[in-house]
Amino acid sequence: MAKVPVKTGQDFSPAPQFRSLLYVYFFGGIFFGVLIWIFPVFLFAPWYVSVLIGTPFFAGVLFVIYWLPKYYRSIIYRITDTEIVWRRGVWFKNTGIVPFNRITNVDIIQGPLSRHFGIASLKIQTAGYSGANQRSSEIRKSLSE
Repeated sequence: MAKVPVKTGQDFSPAPQFRSLLYVYFFGGIFFGVLIWIFPVFLFAPWYVSVLIGTPFFAGVLFVIYWLPKYYRSIIYRITDTEIVWRRGVWFKNTGIVPFNRITNVDIIQGPLSRHFGIASLKIQTAGYSGANQRSSEIRKSLSE
């Protein structure tokens, strides 16, 4: 993949591989978290029970398949001379501003699936919060960028 530099003051999006990673998480969650128990219901329950359970399940799957690309396109980052700004959200918009002078720790996190896709999360922790209330922001970008 071509290296795309991040320029100060310009918006940028997560790496395209992040969208693929979201789909892998989604379908993996469906397979391991839902299909294992719903498949026997379809096999052994009366047809009307299968319809009552299957209809909302498949409607939910179709909804998430429709929603994931919109969510991916909603994620925007900007690095300025003094801060990092992030925005995301399809219906409920979230904006975070992290001033450089408040950053206390930066972690790069990469699990096996992220490593496969060549991306990592940059987790930024800020001062002024402690314990469970500690504030952090994440940026997902390709390692080659």
